[in-house]
Amino acid sequence: MTVYTQTKSCSKCKAEKPLEEFCKRTRGLYGRNSRCRACCKEAYKQWRNSPQGEKAMTAYWASEKFKAYQKRWRNSPGGRASRARVRQSPGVKASQAKYWKTEKGKMTMARYGRANPQKKKAWAALNHALRDCHLPSITEMGCYKCGDTAGHWHHVNGYSESCRYDVVPMCRKCHYAAHCPL
Repeated sequence: MTVYTQTKSCSKCKAEKPLEEFCKRTRGLYGRNSRCRACCKEAYKQWRNSPQGEKAMTAYWASEKFKAYQKRWRNSPGGRASRARVRQSPGVKASQAKYWKTEKGKMTMARYGRANPQKKKAWAALNHALRDCHLPSITEMGCYKCGDTAGHWHHVNGYSESCRYDVVPMCRKCHYAAHCPL
């Protein structure tokens, strides 16, 4: 009968620690790594900051494997939620507002408007309708899918001239899901 101990000694810092402080490794003693998590983390930081580590990470970030991983993460529910949290943070909102006032931001917006003239005209028509009180304020509405506070008008039937006012209120999450389905 094999009896496993509940502690292990780290080969780096020589401290006796519980097994939970060591990463799992099938070939290691007790199925754990020889170094504790803190020492492994420190060794990884040192390697990342070394010239060899920087070269390896740069090569990995340029690889097709990493690009495929990024694409899978962006399309996963966790990736979408993560991006939504970042976009909603006050620091990001302030930096975005600052960016759109720069020359580069203005050029980007103009290029987008030239590439999507129907969308630009539909947004302008909607903003005029809101300004002239033909539509209620979006903050007074609830999302038509989930019931949360709405923050966006969704053009249900597209952006053509006949459909410019065919809009429904949606929260950011549902609006993003409508435009980027799985």
